[in-house]
Amino acid sequence: MAARSRVSSSARFVLNPFLIVAAVILGLVLLQDDLGMMLSLAAVVAAMLFFAGVSTTALMSVLAVAGVAGVIFSLQHAFRSARFSSWTETFTLSFDEATSRGATFQSRQGILSLSDGGLLGQGLGQSRAKWLYLPEAANDFVFAIIGEELGLLGAGLVVILFGVLAWFGIRTAMAQNDPFLRLLAAALTMGITVQAFYNMGYVVGLFPMTGVQLPLISAGGSSAVVTLASLGLLANIARHEPATVSSMQHEGRPLIDRILFLPEPEPYKPGQERRERVREQPKRYGEPVTRRRQPPPGEPVRSGTSRHRGAREPLPEPRHRTSQQHNRRRR
Repeated sequence: MAARSRVSSSARFVLNPFLIVAAVILGLVLLQDDLGMMLSLAAVVAAMLFFAGVSTTALMSVLAVAGVAGVIFSLQHAFRSARFSSWTETFTLSFDEATSRGATFQSRQGILSLSDGGLLGQGLGQSRAKWLYLPEAANDFVFAIIGEELGLLGAGLVVILFGVLAWFGIRTAMAQNDPFLRLLAAALTMGITVQAFYNMGYVVGLFPMTGVQLPLISAGGSSAVVTLASLGLLANIARHEPATVSSMQHEGRPLIDRILFLPEPEPYKPGQERRERVREQPKRYGEPVTRRRQPPPGEPVRSGTSRHRGAREPLPEPRHRTSQQHNRRRR
């Protein structure tokens, strides 16, 4: 999308391929019955459209249509409708005794864990709900364990940290002049923070429960690797901000860049494609003088074509005047 925006300013030419690919990916994820991941990817697509310059009215229309389609699709299956009904009970805190041991058991145990934490919590590692009382305590509902052990202050600190990450990523995306880096920063930021806020939201009962994990905290090796790689890319994009590049050019690179041998970022120049710089070899005209063959000492220099290449021409012999020429000169 960024490459097409350099070629043409037509919205159809720029957005149509991206929307087609995004629709195919979202459809494939939805066919796998993974509604939570589909919502996260939809938020990433919406963020990229926003930073690509799509009008707010068109963007809100697309989001409204996608939201209605998601609700209709979620109510078509029995287990999704059960999750929706359990969400209404969790949101209103009106748990039914018949469903407290079934569909709403996990949500109810999560709310009880948060309430047991209070303001300061039970202490780090002192949770009781994680010992078989709360299902998936290390994955989906790890935020409930944080609230129980660290209390409202610890859980609030986690929310603030993810909020700071969201602010940093959005500020980095808005400060970029390069369209590709701007879209990449927006996609990485929304991919992490939307997943985090959705996880914390359904733990406290604000959203329907899905299988979305809490980035950097929930158990899982592959998820942590992908999240850390995304944060590394986001930090590298922040190095290419115009203000950062100007500061490095005037004040030098910071210490961490010199320790990690990071190259100095180059400012973005509109209209120029990024190409690998290849140093041009200096052109040589002829053979260097030092490499020319010199005749051995004492050997006469041959004239014509048989003369050695690069040999010096013999100096002309001085002309001596005869006596007759001298007398004529005096007369």
